[in-house]
Amino acid sequence: MEAMETELPTQSSRRNSATSLISQTSINRRKTVGSMLSRALKSASAFFNRNTTALNARIRASRYHGWRMGVLAGCVMTAFVLSCNIAILIAGSQIHGGYKKGIADLVFGSAPEISRWSTAAHLLINVFSTMLLGASNYTMQVLSSPTRDDIDKAHTKRKWLDIGILSIRNLRTIPRTRAMLWGVLAFSSVPLHLL
Repeated sequence: MEAMETELPTQSSRRNSATSLISQTSINRRKTVGSMLSRALKSASAFFNRNTTALNARIRASRYHGWRMGVLAGCVMTAFVLSCNIAILIAGSQIHGGYKKGIADLVFGSAPEISRWSTAAHLLINVFSTMLLGASNYTMQVLSSPTRDDIDKAHTKRKWLDIGILSIRNLRTIPRTRAMLWGVLAFSSVPLHLL
């Protein structure tokens, strides 16, 4: 019995030492993987910061920085919508015999199928009109925003200007060309509200 009692602790201690060896190895692997991940993240972060700084410097040096980039994006969106409208106009003239009395049939089919096409077309029209309104609104806000010279001139006359909002009040003090462009955009945006 005593021999068995002395063997039991020995086997138990062997199991404990084997278990502790395995768990110690597992812990060491986790530490190694954790340190490798930490180094990889630090390296990626440094790479990202370096390239972001270079990209920001390049954007600032570009002529399309700040509000100019927004106006350029608006022009690109507007050109895209115009291109899509021209493509649909050309497709209407070529598909199913073209235009008859000013109307072209783009799709033929059953009522449920035509209903799905109609819903998709109206969704597309709404997306395009939202893009046009957003571009127009942003450009109108940029046009009505006073420059530093406009503010200084208004202050010498003891007048104040709105800054940071789309203001009709500023149209009296900004240069006439900008005010006329603002009016053209406002007038051309009215039909979009009626769609």
